[in-house]
Amino acid sequence: MFKTVNFRLLIEMGVQQHISSCDVCIIGAGISGLTLAYRLQKAGLRVKLLEKSSRPGGVMQTDLSDGFLFDQGPSGTFFKSAAVDQLIDDLGLQNRVQFADEDVAKRYIVKDGKLHSVSMKPLTFLRSGLLSWRGKLRLSMEPFLRSKTDDSRESVADFVRRRLGQETLERLIDPLIAGIYAGDPEQLDFQYTLPRLAALERQHGSLIRGMLAMRSVRRKSSADGISRSKMFSFDGGMNVLAATLARELGDDVVLNAKAHSLHKSEHAIEVSYRQSSGNTSVLNAAKVVLATPAHICASLLAPIYLEMANTLKSIDYSPVAVVFHGYARKQIRQDLDGFGFLVPGIENRRILGSIWSSSKFSGRAPDGYAALTTFVGGRRQPELLENDEDRLLDIAESELRDLMGISGQAVVRKIRILPKAIPQFGLQYKTVLETVAAFNTEQQQIRITGNFLQGVGVADCIKNATEMAKEIVGEHRAARNTQQARREISQAFSSPTTARI
Repeated sequence: MFKTVNFRLLIEMGVQQHISSCDVCIIGAGISGLTLAYRLQKAGLRVKLLEKSSRPGGVMQTDLSDGFLFDQGPSGTFFKSAAVDQLIDDLGLQNRVQFADEDVAKRYIVKDGKLHSVSMKPLTFLRSGLLSWRGKLRLSMEPFLRSKTDDSRESVADFVRRRLGQETLERLIDPLIAGIYAGDPEQLDFQYTLPRLAALERQHGSLIRGMLAMRSVRRKSSADGISRSKMFSFDGGMNVLAATLARELGDDVVLNAKAHSLHKSEHAIEVSYRQSSGNTSVLNAAKVVLATPAHICASLLAPIYLEMANTLKSIDYSPVAVVFHGYARKQIRQDLDGFGFLVPGIENRRILGSIWSSSKFSGRAPDGYAALTTFVGGRRQPELLENDEDRLLDIAESELRDLMGISGQAVVRKIRILPKAIPQFGLQYKTVLETVAAFNTEQQQIRITGNFLQGVGVADCIKNATEMAKEIVGEHRAARNTQQARREISQAFSSPTTARI
């Protein structure tokens, strides 16, 4: 039995109540929740989006300080699906899109304390100085190896060792995983962490043959004007997208509103939430969607769906400190002719890597200055986040000084610590996905979405939220048609004509 809110008791306790209703209540105004709410609102549903903080966007925040613009979360995304294109068109943001500067498209990886330029093109990569001749020989054997035939779970590290060798794992894939997930390749499920590489082996029997085949596809896409492989942001940073969605939603977004309990009744879910004023409000929703990080979903579901809550609790997150530095360009000896650099674990450095934000996108630093975004911690060194903010700023600056030849102090220093930054797709992730999918299918009143399901990227979240919106709209219309049919039948059998029959 599920308990409902005892409003009389709350009133006696002196708690002010505000009661309202909607078709769908969404908890969490990250990009998943914002996209879902926007699509549902456009379809004519009554929506309320609750966000516990004072700003929409979740980790997608942008900070402007002394002429420097820093993205505190994702710095860009891709046109990976039609849902992304359509959202930007519908919001009228086409003129604010910024593509990453392809003139500085180099990527660097640290080797022996030096930055080495790396190309992801197979033949060019084999000519780089990142691998020894033994490592290159092992890598060149990849097209001739048999592909995996069973469906057993395999970690990223095990896959790379099997197909590419230990040295490629240490020098290329380990820093790549640190850059995307701040994760440990030994602990992550390959199929879900690097799905594109998994698809190449399935479809072509080889990563290198698959990558060569994809080159012709990309050339055709470029000829057709499709730019899905290009990273993009906005002229005011990634928060432009979140802020625009929130503005379009208007009063349907409620900020400083922390949901603290869900109560099921026969026809609705009662969502109790507390606002910054201290007042508690209740929202009666026909459907509730949880679009928060997994651990927050778990805390809300535990009283009514304990098994689902325990599954969500099993999802691990990597902790990350995002450190921002602004320098005069003349302070930096390193040519900033790339997107930044990544650090392999075997280098024993205290950072995961650094994005050269002002080289990647324009408008990130004043003329004559450079903006750098550096990452500390992750699954590799979570203990570093036990340091205070000033110490973390000093650690990052010391590493940048050593690796990039920086002299003097930064003119701007800022930091954001994210104790649960990026969900990790561990070796039990397949079970998690199946459990959540079954829950979303079986439950008519509660759904779960977020970046811990089917992709951590902004584009993944937009695609998944758009698909969920279509499902909910379809269910809403079907339910409305059923109710209308019942009313018509009831009216027909209660009319005087029917009574005489």
